[in-house]
Amino acid sequence: FTASLVAASVAAPGELTPVAMAVLAAAVVAVAVRVPVRWGATPAAVAGVVAGLAATPLVGSLLVLVGTAGEVASRPWVDGADAEVRALAERIGATGSAGPLALHLLALGALVVAAAPALGRRGTALGLGVTGAGTVLAAPLLLSLSVGGAAAVALSAATGSVVVAGRHGGRRPVLLIGAGVAAASGAISALWAAGAPATSLSVAAGLAVVAVALVGIALRDRDPVVAVPASMVAVLATSTSAGLAAHQLGADGSVPVVVGACAALASGLLGVQVLDPAGRRTDLAGVTCTTVELAAWAVHLWAILALTVGGEHRAVAAVLASGVLAAGLHATRPGRRGLAAVAGVEGLALCWLHLGQAGVTAPEPYVLPVALLLAGSGAWAERRAAAAGEVLPSWVTLGPALVVGLAPTVVVGLGDTGLVRPLAGLVAGAMVLVAGAATHQRAAVDVGTAVVVLLGLRQLAPVVGELPNWATLGATGLALLAVGATFEQRRRDLHDVQDRYRSLR
Repeated sequence: FTASLVAASVAAPGELTPVAMAVLAAAVVAVAVRVPVRWGATPAAVAGVVAGLAATPLVGSLLVLVGTAGEVASRPWVDGADAEVRALAERIGATGSAGPLALHLLALGALVVAAAPALGRRGTALGLGVTGAGTVLAAPLLLSLSVGGAAAVALSAATGSVVVAGRHGGRRPVLLIGAGVAAASGAISALWAAGAPATSLSVAAGLAVVAVALVGIALRDRDPVVAVPASMVAVLATSTSAGLAAHQLGADGSVPVVVGACAALASGLLGVQVLDPAGRRTDLAGVTCTTVELAAWAVHLWAILALTVGGEHRAVAAVLASGVLAAGLHATRPGRRGLAAVAGVEGLALCWLHLGQAGVTAPEPYVLPVALLLAGSGAWAERRAAAAGEVLPSWVTLGPALVVGLAPTVVVGLGDTGLVRPLAGLVAGAMVLVAGAATHQRAAVDVGTAVVVLLGLRQLAPVVGELPNWATLGATGLALLAVGATFEQRRRDLHDVQDRYRSLR
């Protein structure tokens, strides 16, 4: 039967070949799934072969459609994209036209429905989802749509998949399948929308809404496989929507990139407050919250790198300022205090960027007021925590101020040929180190030690380089002998130092 079907299909002229294959495939499968069990697996095997033969012309047409969508997306916002999509019927050529393609898709849907008793709910949902995704991909050819129309159909399919997943995901195994269809349809809509400026913003905003809805459904049904990727897509779509909106409003240059990066950080802050306000990070909501934060910071880092490579220093300063604000707000939450270091580093980079653009060679007068402001903020936070019966680490209360105040002096002093700045930095570092040891503050000990070691080695390096080899080798040998002779004592001293360091706050 299969051999005769192949011969008849090949002999059929013109468009009768795909039509005959599609109709016969639907009929064979409809019969095969209802034959008696004693007949064995032969009918099912024949049905599978026929379905595969029926799908071959369909695959060729869909591949041409994918290639066209890729070409449209590779040349965003280029005039003539609509004409390129409308000319798909001519580019399909020997692979078929709109009529056979529609019949193939209809036949595949009929195959899935006919095989529903054997496939079960999961198999039926998967088959219908794949058929639906193929229909969405073929929509520009089937309906002769423009770029905007193709993107709208794909976005509508993604929305419908999420609605179905929301209604049945908790009771039936369709959440993952619905999310997959929504992802495929969303990707198709993004490809087509790249060819139409007026459509890009609408599609990006629609994808953001779809992704947020999918996150809510996945959290309801306790499905991390859907929740985590959907949260990442929500952040990226929100960032893209904000950048496109700025562009549509007339902003040019690097302004849309800055707006998109700020929107990503804002979505991260909002996601934290909605998903995990207590900062537990243990359940699925906490994992999703962490994913949202990481996606937001990834967009932030990408914006900094892209703008730096492009030489957009003013835009980099704006992105850094938004990072300082976002990291500072995140650091006020339980379990996020480590982001205070991120705020300090980006704040320091922001200061250096402004000073470098202004041609300043003495940064101390500019960064010390900022350091005092950070120290005051840290003291206020420490007093507030003490009133609540909590002890904050010194790296949260004092560390940012010390880094901002001393790091520029160290960086400039490493390349300074004079003695004033390096010696002043050594004295300041030693005073911070002594004060930190006296008050049991780890941040002061760490920063003071780093300043003294870096600037001290910078000053000693030229002196050591001018000494004869016998002097350096002899001093090294004597030091090793002294350590070896008192090894046990030195080891006990090292353990004492480690214990004291751990006791610092």
